[in-house]
Amino acid sequence: TLLKLFQWLPPYKAVEFPSIPSATGISVRGFHVMCPILPEMVSAVGDSSSFRDHVYQRVLESCKIAADEGGTIAALGAFSSIAVVGREEEISREAGIAVTSGNTFTTWLAMAGVERAAELVGLDLSTADAAVLGASGDIGRGCCRSLARTVSSLTLTARNLLRLEQFADELRRESGATIVVTGDNSAAARDADVIVAAAISPEPLINSEDVKPGAVVCDVGYPKNVSKELETRADVFSYSGGLTAPPFVMEFGFESKLPSPEVLYGCFSESIILAMEGRSENYSVGRGGITVKKMEEIGAAATKHGFRVAPYYSGDRMLTDDEIAGVRRKR
Repeated sequence: TLLKLFQWLPPYKAVEFPSIPSATGISVRGFHVMCPILPEMVSAVGDSSSFRDHVYQRVLESCKIAADEGGTIAALGAFSSIAVVGREEEISREAGIAVTSGNTFTTWLAMAGVERAAELVGLDLSTADAAVLGASGDIGRGCCRSLARTVSSLTLTARNLLRLEQFADELRRESGATIVVTGDNSAAARDADVIVAAAISPEPLINSEDVKPGAVVCDVGYPKNVSKELETRADVFSYSGGLTAPPFVMEFGFESKLPSPEVLYGCFSESIILAMEGRSENYSVGRGGITVKKMEEIGAAATKHGFRVAPYYSGDRMLTDDEIAGVRRKR
């Protein structure tokens, strides 16, 4: 019944933000357009042409609203970017507005967060074993490219092992890290010092018993890739990645599922940063195009405008210095 209801709901402008300030002193205008898409609708895209067309039209209608309101770039947040991956340029042409999934900034935030977390717990990344769960996705691939330049060994997991092996060969040519491929998420996580979970999965990929004491676990998946039991372990640095602390507070007026009003999702923020840069262009589009160079580019722009990596949250709770020090003692 809920699925049918959402199929009939049209997109609409929910909130307007007349002035979003940058740390440089400039400001941009923005607004949030609600695009009624459920996870079940996204899952059905690959199996049903009617769902594929329906979801595409919903995203297109949302982008047209943004264009009609005077927007120059639209962030395809959460499920909307997943549902139309590979068709972003088409939506941009039809709607008359630049689009971005926001995945490049999300990936930069995830990697910057991992680097800082490693420092806090006394982990030397150059000797670390890392694992990326959901390594064939856009964010997963970007994280792999970054980690492969830093860690000693890197294990990749995904459903399509043939495609994953091809990507692993690319990483082996580009880096000196040992690259391993497996379809077993638990096995990949078990011996890892750093775990980045970036898969699209309705269920958690790893549980508490899959992770060793002292590990750093960055969950950038949506929905969550790690179990609630793992989030509450005192001997593991498990947190929600891909969040930023911007130089302003945005009041949405509804439940955003963010752990604090002082943080934002990286995907939303990428479009704001690009608008502040005056870059109305299709930025993070397609799958697999996130490079370390592009991550550094959006990271530098974000820093210029006052966006920082968010504090570490495990669920809705900010991790304390004492808790982080406790993880350090377990290493």
